[in-house]
Amino acid sequence: MGHYHRINFIIMRILCFVLFLIPLFSLAQKKDLYNGGVLAFSFQYGYQIPGGDLSKRFGNTNNPGIGVEYQTGSNWLIGAEFNYNFGVNVKEDVLNNLRYQTGAIYSRDNDIASIDLRQRGFVTQMTLGYIFPTVNPRSGIKVRLGAGYMQHWIRVQDNNDSVNQVFGEYGKGYDRMSGGLVISQFAGYQYIANNKLVNFFVGLEALQGFTKGRRDYQFDTMKPYLDSRIDLQWGIKAGWILPFFTQVAPETYLY
Repeated sequence: MGHYHRINFIIMRILCFVLFLIPLFSLAQKKDLYNGGVLAFSFQYGYQIPGGDLSKRFGNTNNPGIGVEYQTGSNWLIGAEFNYNFGVNVKEDVLNNLRYQTGAIYSRDNDIASIDLRQRGFVTQMTLGYIFPTVNPRSGIKVRLGAGYMQHWIRVQDNNDSVNQVFGEYGKGYDRMSGGLVISQFAGYQYIANNKLVNFFVGLEALQGFTKGRRDYQFDTMKPYLDSRIDLQWGIKAGWILPFFTQVAPETYLY
């Protein structure tokens, strides 16, 4: 439990720091130079804690990704994004049937093999949201909903390619691949400067995945893996935004 308390403390410190910066951005704003819409590309990173069935299989997850979002002149948001998931804490020992009593797995040369289990996956989704403006029409409290597809699996990483039972395509016989519908909720803050130099978002995101096993056969269980699952994630998400304004305010033109 102490580990989770430390994570929650770090997340709260980051959010408090962002809230502290908001008034400073407001003071630094000059007259708004742009109106109309904004096409925004983003480079994202998230750190999430699992829940539900996902917490029985994996630990905390890293989520780098990319996104594109259009903000209308009336502050509605519509977009799409892709996030890749990876982690090092796998709680299910899917290779138990290959282990000797000592816990070791032996290679084809009768040496102790070097095999690691890793978390891999992705989430791709369409999003719809709204900005409640503060310092300028494009910056403010950001709320967003999303829906799309979640997929995750256990990567069997044979570091020396020395174990025939997991080599190449055989690794899929242990990977517990799962996929299905995901929905998400995000609440945070977005800032886009008039000079386009400081543009970011940060906030909390929660995901609920309604997934199902996608393998016709797993070698260790000797049966199909088609289980229905509820995979949950929540954590902090931030991104750097590259904006393109679609309209410049008429009073800024030079004659």
